[in-house]
Amino acid sequence: MRYLYITLLFTLLITTIYSSGAYDHGSSTGKGMIQLDFTWNPFNYFEYGQNYFVFGYGITDRFDIHGYYSEHRNYEDGVNSFYYGLFYQFLDTKYLDLSTAIGKRKMMNLNYSHYFFPQLLFNIKLNNNFSIGGSFVNIKKESNPIIFRSKDERITFDIALFLPLTKYLINLINVEDVKLGLGFFVPGFSNIFYIKEIYPTYSLDMKFNLFD
Repeated sequence: MRYLYITLLFTLLITTIYSSGAYDHGSSTGKGMIQLDFTWNPFNYFEYGQNYFVFGYGITDRFDIHGYYSEHRNYEDGVNSFYYGLFYQFLDTKYLDLSTAIGKRKMMNLNYSHYFFPQLLFNIKLNNNFSIGGSFVNIKKESNPIIFRSKDERITFDIALFLPLTKYLINLINVEDVKLGLGFFVPGFSNIFYIKEIYPTYSLDMKFNLFD
C-alpha cells in the first residue's frame, strides 16, 4: 500500500491534467503550526493549470493567518496573483469543522484588487484521517461595498478529498501531517444549477510544527 500511495503521488506531480490549484478548507492549522499546500503545473504545460502555493499559520488553535500565491497558465503571457487574509474556525466537532475568513487578492494584470468576503470553509472528517474539505468564497471588487452585495460579484467553490500520506512517506523532521488533495474547482457561478466551468484539482498538503 505504501508504494501505491507514492506511485500515485509522483504520477500526479508529473502527468496530472490541468493541475489547477485549490484553496483552503474549514479546519484551522493549529497554534504554532504552519501548513503549506503545493500544486505544480509541470513546465506550464497544461493550458488551464496553475503553479499554486497556499499557506496557513496558526496564531491560536482557531485563528490563522492564511493566503496563497498563484501563477496562472491560461493567459497569453501568464499572470500572477496573491491573496492574504485572516481565518477563524467557529465550529469544531468530531465530524465537521466550519470556518470563515476575510482577505484581499491582487492580480498583477489588473489595476484593482478583490476582497474575498464572506467566506464559508468546511471540512468533513471521515474515518482514518480522511476528510472532505473546501470552500464557498464571494469575490468582489475593492470599490464595491464590502457588506452589501453588488451585481458583478461572483462565488467560487472548491471541494477535495484529502488522503492521508504521513505513514506511507519518510517522516521528516517537524512534519506533523501530509495529505494529498484530489477535487475540483468552480471559478464562479451565480446559479448553482448553471455552472459552465469545472476544473480538476490536486495538491500536496504538509503541516509542520515550528516549535517541536
